[in-house]
Order: sequence, then C-alpha cells, then structure tokens
Amino acid sequence: LDRGRPAPERYDAATEAFIAAQASAPCRFASGHVQFRQVQRIAGALPGTRLFTLLREPVSRLVSDYLYQRSAMHPLATEVRSRIPDFAAFIELPGQRNRIARHLVPPTLVKAGDSAAGIARLRNHYAFVGVQERYELGFRALTALIAGQPSAPAARKRVNEGAAEEKAAVMTALESPALRGRIAELNAFDLAVHRAIAADWERIAAPLQAFLESRPRPPAGA
Repeated sequence: LDRGRPAPERYDAATEAFIAAQASAPCRFASGHVQFRQVQRIAGALPGTRLFTLLREPVSRLVSDYLYQRSAMHPLATEVRSRIPDFAAFIELPGQRNRIARHLVPPTLVKAGDSAAGIARLRNHYAFVGVQERYELGFRALTALIAGQPSAPAARKRVNEGAAEEKAAVMTALESPALRGRIAELNAFDLAVHRAIAADWERIAAPLQAFLESRPRPPAGA
C-alpha cells in the first residue's frame, strides 16, 4: 500500500523479497497476481520452478475485478470509486486491457497481437494450464499430477458477496452490443487465448473425468 512508489516497483520489490526468503524458508507452492517479468524472475532465480495457471473467461474476469476493486475487500476502494465512475470507464483503463496475457506471456507478443504465439507459449512453457470454468476438474487433475492422487477443492475464500446490486447493474450494461464489442476490441488477445485453452479442455474433459474417477481412493484420514 506504499503509494509513494509506482505499482510495478512495489511488485518487483515483493518479488525480490520472496526470492530472498526461499534461502531460509523455502516453500513448495506460491501463487499471486504477478506479471510476466516477475514470473520469469522467479523461475530464473529458483531452478526447477514449474509454472501453472488457471485462466478465467475474460469478460467474467473484468466483471469480477471491477466489483472487487469497488468493494470493502479492497483497501483502495474509496480511491477507485472516486476515479472510475462505472464499468464502461473501467474497461478503458490501460491496465485492464488483455490483463491475462500480460501476466502470462512476453509483452512483445501482446504488443504485436500475436495470440497464436501466446497460446503456443502457454502450452510449451507452463506445466499446467486450466480454466476456471472447469475449476474442480482442473484442481483434481493438478493434485493428481502433484501428489499422485486427485483431491477436490476444500476451501472457498475471499468471496465478494456484497456487490449484488452493482453486479446486476454491470450485467444489464453487458446487454449492450456496443459495450460487448468494445470489450472484445480491447481484449482480443485474452479472448483468443481463453477460447483455445477452453477448447483443449472441452476435448479432454470426459476422458480425464473418467480417468480420475478410476483412480483408487485414499484410505479415510490419509
């Protein structure tokens, strides 16, 4: 929350502190909304790091982020509300355009609009790429890969339950073809990436589900 420095500097500092902490207190898993250069910094500094991500449908991601930033869960909500009057203004923020891609693939690809190369990058450099729309199946597959046994999600935390009216207003706004078109224009890269990975999951979902269900269940209490 140090507003005296630009946000990228604060994220870089947090990344360096995380890397330094691994020398004395290494962790097995870490997650966060870090951008591409920080991901690369961590992977380069900690050999053997494997990357995984769960993509969210880009329009749903925008809605969720907008509602969160205006909620009591966000420490800067008052500032956000004073600066960004509505959802239409929110989608125009440069930081919200192709935000998924800017976290996961080289910025040169995003700038060039080369979504095909971005999709190939995800498939080739990440150990696992899931989609939030198949969260439970993806979670079970990921835990099977990590631990040899699929596990179901057991917790759901930091859920923004207090934005029903604002969410209704956003969903009404999204009925506008013009607004939908503007979102598609500003987030073409993200939409292309999500479509491709979601299609991958559509192809494998049924056989993967069957395979995971065939795995022996661990004994009670294990």
